[in-house]
Amino acid sequence: MSRRLVLAAAFALLVLAGYGAQAEAPAGGAHRFSAAGLARVSDYVKNEIATGKIPGAILLIQQHGKPVYYENFGVRDVATQFSMSADTIFRLYSMSKPVTSVAAMMLVEDGKLALDDPVSKYIPAFADVKVGIDQRGEDGSTTLVLQPLERPITIEDLLRHTSGLTYGFSGDNSVRKLYADANLFNGDWTNAEFAARIAKLPLAEQPGTSGITGIPPTCSAV
Repeated sequence: MSRRLVLAAAFALLVLAGYGAQAEAPAGGAHRFSAAGLARVSDYVKNEIATGKIPGAILLIQQHGKPVYYENFGVRDVATQFSMSADTIFRLYSMSKPVTSVAAMMLVEDGKLALDDPVSKYIPAFADVKVGIDQRGEDGSTTLVLQPLERPITIEDLLRHTSGLTYGFSGDNSVRKLYADANLFNGDWTNAEFAARIAKLPLAEQPGTSGITGIPPTCSAV
């Protein structure tokens, strides 16, 4: 079982905890989690491990910056049977995207960011980005044609993967080849430097027209 599955399970369990461990609201006091609800969450995780769906998990629930529930379940390595522990290291992969998205939504709640804000408001280089379209000639050759944006890329586009930004390791159109040739992931770049490099490349689609799994939340992190 891969560590990615363990981490994905951990995030899913945080969502589950919100439903299974409903907060109680004592009169005149702060909301607090139900002991019975937390027990249901614990039982659920234990069952997932017992039935072989995941090897282990770590579940932490915090309220107002303080932990209200923490437990390690199962093992972090099936071969060695090492127990899951607080110092277990997970490879995040794309799970950094929901973390960044949650942080962005916290800024929205605080009124410091709006979902319909153009990305160029925060990263001016995105004001001049173009959309790359493959056009085939009568001889079968392909020419990359750059078109202007029909509308600006918004913060919402970044969060829902409709910005037109893409990866360079899937697909065979000209834009994806440009991404691959740019070697975006080679080097130790800051977020701002990385976003500036992306802004020099054309989009694969017009903003808001198609969902493409890619690197948009990285721009949100800037």
